[in-house]
Amino acid sequence: MPLPVISIGSLTVGGAGKSPITAFLAEFFLQKGFKPAILSRGYGRQNKELIVVADGQKVLASSWRESGDEPLLLAKQLGGKAIVIAHKNRYLGGLKARELGADVLLLDDGAQHRALSRDLDIIVLPAEAPLGNGYLLPAGPLRESPKRLKTANLLWLHGMATGNLPAHNLPTVRSAYKKPKIYLANGELLPLNGQKTLAFCGLARPAGFFASLNELNIELMERVAFADHHPYSPSDMAAICQKALSSGASLLITSAKDWVKVAGFPCPPDITLAYAATDIIISDEAPLDSELDKIISLIRTEK
Repeated sequence: MPLPVISIGSLTVGGAGKSPITAFLAEFFLQKGFKPAILSRGYGRQNKELIVVADGQKVLASSWRESGDEPLLLAKQLGGKAIVIAHKNRYLGGLKARELGADVLLLDDGAQHRALSRDLDIIVLPAEAPLGNGYLLPAGPLRESPKRLKTANLLWLHGMATGNLPAHNLPTVRSAYKKPKIYLANGELLPLNGQKTLAFCGLARPAGFFASLNELNIELMERVAFADHHPYSPSDMAAICQKALSSGASLLITSAKDWVKVAGFPCPPDITLAYAATDIIISDEAPLDSELDKIISLIRTEK
């Protein structure tokens, strides 16, 4: 691929923090005046053809069903300014991104995608339990052996606590989520004043999402967890709203990833639907800055 490639992947299944880190890196390159492109498989989408979710100017996809939930979320989070392409073949996606003017490629969930070489290979692990129980699927959460770290360039630990780490000599970045902010459908911040709330999500690690809401000035009445990438239906939302009414909750809060799938569903007039958005904060930027400086040099060389 005649463009610098950064892979953001994990050894474990779901919930490591890959997509928020991908968004962070895309924003970094945008602020430096470059045009990043995010290449995603687009898990769960109905359309298997290559789709340009965002072209670097605006969001083009109208539904998560054609793009996948995470590509659409990334496109919306970045205001359409980053190119976002969904396709199983990342090489073809990269060629399309180059046509659209990209100068650096970000492979979201790219650790196991061997077909495309990369200039920076980032392995993201959940800080609280980096390797889970240490077993490969299906006995544990590992997609592949920890020996995979030997071929990586950077280890990124995401989360507050730190569990037992595998032996490695990689430069290491540590990050965590900031306190979430709650937004309404129109993009306005929702003032919180102790509202009785039902929280729901379809995430790989729902406990982390629910725990983050404990920091907010709300009264959490109910928590409802669906499977990761859950394809919400009108009947799902009707059941969630009914559960909220039964518990006395007047506010529904979901994750930003789930929001792209439920925003169009109606709710009773006495229930407000909102979503939680979180940014990440890095505790030590030096190892990351060093690696990104190398990528910037490559971009300028290619130009």
